[in-house]
Amino acid sequence: MNLGLALLELQQPEEGLKSLQKAAKLQPRDPQAQMNLGLVSMQLGRFRDAVRAFVALDKARPDEPEALMHLGIALARDGRPADAVRRLRRAAELAPGNPAVQVNLGRALG
Repeated sequence: MNLGLALLELQQPEEGLKSLQKAAKLQPRDPQAQMNLGLVSMQLGRFRDAVRAFVALDKARPDEPEALMHLGIALARDGRPADAVRRLRRAAELAPGNPAVQVNLGRALG
């Protein structure tokens, strides 16, 4: 996982993504591996891959507001606004004082 992040820092995003994918595959229940994979996938515009990573993260850490927020963002960018709103609303219920959740829910609602 650290190799993947280091490769990203060295401006080698594709190699970094491959390393993160391998780490996530080897440790599918590791929340940090899934979070890193999801965030990098989002940065590279691979929203379906990001959704998969954040779904795995949600399974590993159910009802984690940050995971639900990132899943909602990925779903919105993947063209699934109703699913995005549902996840973001759940994140807002769990973390009502989190401004990032509120901003992203507002964006998803249009």
